[in-house]
Amino acid sequence: LRALKEQYPHLNVLISLGGWTWSKYFSDAALTKASRERFVSSCIDLFIKGNIPDPGWGGMGGPGAAAGVFDGIDVDWEWPGSEGNAGNIIRPEDKQNFTRLLAEFRKQLHAYGKQTGEDYLLTAFLPASPAKIDAGFEIDDIFGFLNFATVQGYDLHGAWESVTNHQS
Repeated sequence: LRALKEQYPHLNVLISLGGWTWSKYFSDAALTKASRERFVSSCIDLFIKGNIPDPGWGGMGGPGAAAGVFDGIDVDWEWPGSEGNAGNIIRPEDKQNFTRLLAEFRKQLHAYGKQTGEDYLLTAFLPASPAKIDAGFEIDDIFGFLNFATVQGYDLHGAWESVTNHQS
C-alpha cells in the first residue's frame, strides 16, 4: 500500500473495521465512554500512527512501522441495534452508542491530525435496509462526524428475488 501511495500521492487508503463476521464486539467497545476512548485510541495507535506489533521475523513491525499507510478509518458495524451475523452482541442503546463512537473517532482523529497536520478521514458502511437504519442509526447526527458513508448496495437485490437486478 505504501508503494502504491508513493506512485499515486493523492490516493487515500482507509482501514475498514468490522464487517459481517467481525462486528460481534462492537456493542461492547461502544458501551461506555471509557471503552469508546480505549477502542478508538487503540485503532489510531495501530492503524493511523502505524504502531504495529513486531511479528518477530523480518523486522516488519514496531513503533511507526506502518505510519502513513492509512489516511483514515471506516467503521463497518453490522449492525447496531439489530442482528447482523448470528451471535453479534446487540443492546438497545447501540443506536446512541454508534453515534458516540463516531464522535470519539472524530475527536481523536482531529486531535492527532492537529499534531501531524493531516486531515484523517472517517467513514461508515451503512445498510440499505430501512429497518436496519431505523434500529441502529441516528442519521441526523452521524453525518456531522463522517466525511462520507457508503450504502451496502448489494443488499438491495439478491437471491430472494426471481429476477436478476443491479447491485449498485
